[in-house]
Amino acid sequence: MRKLAGSVLLIAVLAAAPAASAQTVPTRAALEACHTGTAPLDRYAVFTAQMATVPQAARMQLRFDLLQRLPGDDGYRVVKGPGLGVWRSSVPGVDIFRYRKQVANLQAPGSYRALVRFRWLDVTGHVLQSTARRSRTSRRARLPVRRGSARLADALLPEHADARAASRGVGRGAGRMPVPAPLVASGAGR
Repeated sequence: MRKLAGSVLLIAVLAAAPAASAQTVPTRAALEACHTGTAPLDRYAVFTAQMATVPQAARMQLRFDLLQRLPGDDGYRVVKGPGLGVWRSSVPGVDIFRYRKQVANLQAPGSYRALVRFRWLDVTGHVLQSTARRSRTSRRARLPVRRGSARLADALLPEHADARAASRGVGRGAGRMPVPAPLVASGAGR
């Protein structure tokens, strides 16, 4: 009888082992690419996220939030933009959900990273499980300045025109802070 009980226990443990290791795709957020340039649309970052299904999940969802830190900031803050802060859903019944988000028109200089929230829903839409991951930080969103070129104030982009006028103390923008152009975001799920 002990042999039979031991065999049943061993079979139960072995049967449970594949279920525990079935999720071989880690839940993660990553910085795929980071580009810099003088034109606002040349400064962009590409973030990716992936997740695998869990038992009883009928659908998976993820949400990208862009975190920005500018020089002089104490910490990161959430930046609003089209396609950011919105839950994206997988097709029902898929095992792996991957999503790629490109965010352009990044303000320079600055550091950016993505905060991705993940959640697994049952057939009624109730959350079974949730978690969050942060990507690596993109620190390349800065203005390229060539040695021997004109002064830095003259290399600033049009969105910084008010800062240039303020640094000289002339013009209608004197004393005003620069207002960055809106972010451009696009994404695609797989």
